[in-house]
Amino acid sequence: MNEQGLDPGLLRFVKFVRQRLRKDWDCVIGVTGRSGTGKSTMVIGWLAKLIDQSFTMEKNVCFIPEGGQILTMFKSINRYGCFVIDEAARALHKHGWADKVQQSVNLCYDTERFQNKCTFMLMPRWSSFNENFRNFRIDIWVDIIERGRAIVYLIDRDKDNFDPWHIQENLRIKKKFFKFKNIAQVGVEHRIAAERRLMNYGFDFRYPDWESKTEKDAYEDLKVKSRVQLEDTPEGESKEKWIMWKRRWGALATYLINAGMTKTAVGGIAGMSYEATKEAMKKTLDKDIMKDMMFSEPLSANDDVARMYKEFNFTKYIEAINYRQKEQSA
Repeated sequence: MNEQGLDPGLLRFVKFVRQRLRKDWDCVIGVTGRSGTGKSTMVIGWLAKLIDQSFTMEKNVCFIPEGGQILTMFKSINRYGCFVIDEAARALHKHGWADKVQQSVNLCYDTERFQNKCTFMLMPRWSSFNENFRNFRIDIWVDIIERGRAIVYLIDRDKDNFDPWHIQENLRIKKKFFKFKNIAQVGVEHRIAAERRLMNYGFDFRYPDWESKTEKDAYEDLKVKSRVQLEDTPEGESKEKWIMWKRRWGALATYLINAGMTKTAVGGIAGMSYEATKEAMKKTLDKDIMKDMMFSEPLSANDDVARMYKEFNFTKYIEAINYRQKEQSA
């Protein structure tokens, strides 16, 4: 990867992490920033590839963060390698997702520490990390203050610090710095100047957009596929049951679309995205159900359909279809 023209601060960060790993340490890096600020661009497009020369999106990025998969992928990565958990793959408020992922990362480092790996965890807010995880597991915090601008903070490991990130002290420093100023009108350079005064400030850097459109498109494709694969999987349901149901849903969706309903409207019945509906239709294998659906009047998109979706109850659909077929043949 060509490093020419990259910001010196970015290269300094890369060197800092590489040296830490080779001094027999692990490294967990929390990355925060509003949606659309370029967390994935910075980490997957640049930092991880510069730190780990063998890094690939397919092998090193977890787009479907489930406990078992995190540990499996973590073990497969080479020593001194980078592992990225991208929050874009799933809504963080679903089923305690963030806490479960953090527990899985703790397990990875408790069992695999000798391999000296670096893990990037991408979250929209610092508060998305639970207190124990951010205070005892995260070593470096990278916050994107504006697209293309990032600030690095280093943890204070002093045993007497109640808050190793000095959040309250830093807030007081910034309030004093911005005294008599309207914060909404403060420019990014002025904000960065304030951040440089904070107790945990390490350095800041600029990062460019994706190196190529091909790479950006590959990332977007993988992200979409991951969302489709496990979109809104109900808690407590087995993966096998979920796959079986989605095949049946795909059959029903195919019928409704053939009857004139749009993919977006069909997906809206059950709260599915356009991509998930399309993927479910591709994986429809239950030909008997498809055959049973060949009746004249289309099913309506109503609350009862959505309820059946959530309950994984497809039996009533089949019963209704069979009843209507008997009526037609009578």
